[in-house]
Amino acid sequence: MDGYHFDNAVIGASQLPLKGAPHTFDVDGLRVDLERIRRADRPVAVPVFDRPLDLARAGGRLITTEQRIVIVEGNYLLLDRPGWRDLRPLFDWTLMLDVEDDVLVQRLVARWLAMGQDRAGALERTHQKDMLNAQLVKTCSFSPDQYWR
Repeated sequence: MDGYHFDNAVIGASQLPLKGAPHTFDVDGLRVDLERIRRADRPVAVPVFDRPLDLARAGGRLITTEQRIVIVEGNYLLLDRPGWRDLRPLFDWTLMLDVEDDVLVQRLVARWLAMGQDRAGALERTHQKDMLNAQLVKTCSFSPDQYWR
């Protein structure tokens, strides 16, 4: 799903600190590509996210007609919000990983530190962005077919 991040120039400087929130994704583009993949009448080029460069690379992966199992991963795939709820019928089966908040905080801080963020920046990103998004997912998503705790 991260390949569908809007480019930083599209998000704009004022919204850039919120990158990763639902409104910073091209959910309609994701839906259209998932519909094309389900038709399986031709290969579908999909974008991939390059985390070190902080940008989506168009056509970064090709989903072929022979690939009959496609795993789509992302925070908002079950979000019960406009645009996002239109994705639900496109999934044959859904799974939500349910991680305790304290474990999630530890993992997020470690991720930001590993990406070169200083401790204060890692804590800020974790608590002022990532955990807010995690709470949205936990409270405003459709129930998945299965939870994994």
